Amino acid sequence: MRSVTMRNIIVALLLVTCFSGCYSFKNASVSPDLNYFFVEDFRITARNAPATIDTDFEEALKTKIRNESRLVLDREKAQIRFNGAVSGYAVQALAPQPGETVALNRLQITVSISYEDLENDGKDWDESFIEYAEFSSDQLISDVEDELLITIFDQLTENIFNKAFGDW
Repeated sequence: MRSVTMRNIIVALLLVTCFSGCYSFKNASVSPDLNYFFVEDFRITARNAPATIDTDFEEALKTKIRNESRLVLDREKAQIRFNGAVSGYAVQALAPQPGETVALNRLQITVSISYEDLENDGKDWDESFIEYAEFSSDQLISDVEDELLITIFDQLTENIFNKAFGDW
C-alpha cells in the first residue's frame, strides 16, 4: 500500500511539473524586457451590438493578459498597447430545414485590434479576429447572448494573446 501511495505522489509531482511548465511556456514568449501593458478603451463600430460589448471585451482581454503572462497593467508605464473596436456583430441563420425554418443560428463577432510595441520597432500589427458560437433556433438571442459572448470572448482573447506573445 505504501508503494502505491509513493507512486501516486511521484505521478502527482510529475503532473504538477508538467502543467507548470506548460503554463510558464506562455510566459517564455514575452520578452524579458517587457513588464507593462495597457488596453485602451475599445469602440463599437458594429451595428446592433450590445451597448456594453466594448467594455466587456476590453476587460476580457485585460484579464487574459494578466492571468497568462507576468505583464502588469499600467497606463503610464505601458510598453505594449492594445486598442481597437468591436467591428462586427451578426446573428446568422444556419442549417435550413423543410418549411422555411432553421435548426441553428450563429452569433459572429469581429474585433479589430491594433497592437503597438513601444520597445521594439517593427513588432506592431493591425488585424481583425473573427469568432462565433452557435445556438438553437428555438432560443432567443437575448436569452443566450451572455453565455455566447463568454465563449466567443474566450476564443478571441486566446487568438489575440497568441498573436501578440506567441513566437511559434
